[in-house]
Amino acid sequence: MLATANGTVSARTREFEYNGLLNNGTSYLIWGSNEPRPPGASWFRLVERRISESSTQDPNLAGNGHWLPQATAIAALKFFEAASDLLPGEPYIYGSPLGDLVAEFDGEKGTLTSVIGPNVTLLYAIIGGIPIKRTVHPEGGERELRSELKELSESLCTGKYGTLETEHR
Repeated sequence: MLATANGTVSARTREFEYNGLLNNGTSYLIWGSNEPRPPGASWFRLVERRISESSTQDPNLAGNGHWLPQATAIAALKFFEAASDLLPGEPYIYGSPLGDLVAEFDGEKGTLTSVIGPNVTLLYAIIGGIPIKRTVHPEGGERELRSELKELSESLCTGKYGTLETEHR
């Protein structure tokens, strides 16, 4: 939903519908609270267009690494809309052979790879040579996603990762 001075409207973009994915700098997105969100990153519209133009409803085309299934595209658009202001920069994005969207980011002190699917988002970071993995489910909402990404993004810029839990294999 988009909250404007004139009320709230649903957003429809390209071939599919998703909620809360417009931000023109004068309106604020509301995600289940009365708090306005900060504006998205300057690169958000470009990434939004790339994802929208790479999605398909045709199950024969989806998930081949070239086309994203519609459900994945919607999840990815929600991810970037909710968190683009926290991410370290414009991502390199591509589709996986399994139909997920992969977004790679470079920070000053490490890298972040997000694997976004309709049912789960996996966040993999390498900070100071230490691997870190986070799993975010849609039911956790924007707050959980932003909390995980804020901590990882700050670590990517500072190199400080002491309070983060790491996963070693």
